[in-house]
Amino acid sequence: MQSGMFTIFGTTYYTHGIGLIFVFPFAVWFLITVAKSSANYSMKRKPIGLSSMVLSASISLLVFAGVFLDVFLTGQKASELCKNEAGMHIYKKIEVEGLLGIRKVNNWSDFGIKFVEYETTIGKKYREFIENEKVKIIEVDNFQSEIELVREREHATDRIIIGKRRIINRQNSEVYSELVVIGIFPGWADSLFINLTGTSYGGWSCGRKAKGKSDKEYYTSDLVKATVNTEY
Repeated sequence: MQSGMFTIFGTTYYTHGIGLIFVFPFAVWFLITVAKSSANYSMKRKPIGLSSMVLSASISLLVFAGVFLDVFLTGQKASELCKNEAGMHIYKKIEVEGLLGIRKVNNWSDFGIKFVEYETTIGKKYREFIENEKVKIIEVDNFQSEIELVREREHATDRIIIGKRRIINRQNSEVYSELVVIGIFPGWADSLFINLTGTSYGGWSCGRKAKGKSDKEYYTSDLVKATVNTEY
């Protein structure tokens, strides 16, 4: 389990606990109030009024809620997404002659892929194929591949990002397979500390771990192989 993950009643919450710094003074105030009241009672002095304890307890709880509410809500939503959407899903295995969206055809030729195509950041289109046991790269005007690997990214909340790798049919948009990775980022208190100290932290994720294989993680290459290889 990654650090900063806490599972309570089946729901995983994500925090490094930095927000406790904000709660600590108010919690100490409440404990001191209780201690003074108990001491006065045992010494038969006038106890501190109940209203003081209620006030200190209420403020402590309000501060705690303000600090960790986003952690709670993020944990609820992330647990739902990790359970129901995250992971690699193969809906239909297919034979692929050409695939748009990847490079290095020599990595894929053993799986029946004869050519790959891609577009650069400046809009140029290329096709890679093997000819006479050598990789050739040519610039093209139009893509020939019927199948495409697409990358999608969307925000489920301001703390949760859903990243998807999908293999689809370019003609009818049928989805043959997808790898869904959920990215979870710290709450505002943790983020404030990270920003102030310059600490680098990328957050948490779910969806890459293969079920039943603790050391295996899925990547785009696994998605491609699992979709086009009947023995994968």
